Amino acid sequence: GGQAQIIQHVDAYEPRGWAILQMAEGDPVHRCSAALIENNNIGPAGEDVEGAQAGGIAMACSNSVVRKNNITDATSVGLSVFGAPGSTVE
Repeated sequence: GGQAQIIQHVDAYEPRGWAILQMAEGDPVHRCSAALIENNNIGPAGEDVEGAQAGGIAMACSNSVVRKNNITDATSVGLSVFGAPGSTVE
């Protein structure tokens, strides 16, 4: 977890896991909150083959903002939001 993390102006592609950019919720004591993810170029992600799919952004950080990102050619989903109360996606 972390507080007020900012990810801006990043070019990221071909992840080794299931998402290019993952903002995890953290542990019960150190919860992630107030992150800003904006103006990034995300993708391509994964291969068009069974079992090799990947997404763009996975966000589980509360009270955060995700905006103005260019997500291309994700073989899974472009943006996943998991239990991120108070967050805004534009």
